[in-house]
Amino acid sequence: MVFSRATSVCSTCLIAVAFAPGCATSTSAIHLPPPDAAFDSVFDGPPPTAKDALATSDLEVACGAGDAPSCTALASRYRVGEGEARDPAFAALLYRRACELGDPGACHHLGNMYFIGDGMPQDAGRALLLYNRLCEQGQPTACQVIGWLFEAGLGVPRDLDQAKFYYERSCSTGYEDGCRRLKALGQKIVTIPSSRLFDVE
Repeated sequence: MVFSRATSVCSTCLIAVAFAPGCATSTSAIHLPPPDAAFDSVFDGPPPTAKDALATSDLEVACGAGDAPSCTALASRYRVGEGEARDPAFAALLYRRACELGDPGACHHLGNMYFIGDGMPQDAGRALLLYNRLCEQGQPTACQVIGWLFEAGLGVPRDLDQAKFYYERSCSTGYEDGCRRLKALGQKIVTIPSSRLFDVE
């Protein structure tokens, strides 16, 4: 089996079907800050891997055979439009497949797409479920994201105690970004200005 956009029939339709069963859709819209380095750094997720250097056709074959990292690399390619036409809905489908195959990086990126509504309707609740599952599994980037959401009040009520809790979990693994945010929070240095805090409608 080759997992390609051509064989997916209609990626947007597949996303709607794949994510719908048994899941409640969020009715709240989150007003996100404009993209910038500080915001993007929180949602970056795990770094690229050697799989990113492979040809798209090779990744499609490997993904179809059940290789999760290949599905993740292929998803990233379609999400950003690198070497292929940008197709966030198909990227989300690939991330979901890789996540189900056990790639935590794919689960993280899928959570990002849910949170910002890239390629699918925005659903902060589903994003937080993914982040929390990853955090419970010891993924420090996911713990940091949850901490940042509590610190900024995005998708959850602003709660600095909860932010500290998740930053501590992130930092306990030795993750430097989590430690830096924990230190900044302890010094009462809020890294997200009040003008960047957006309420949930």
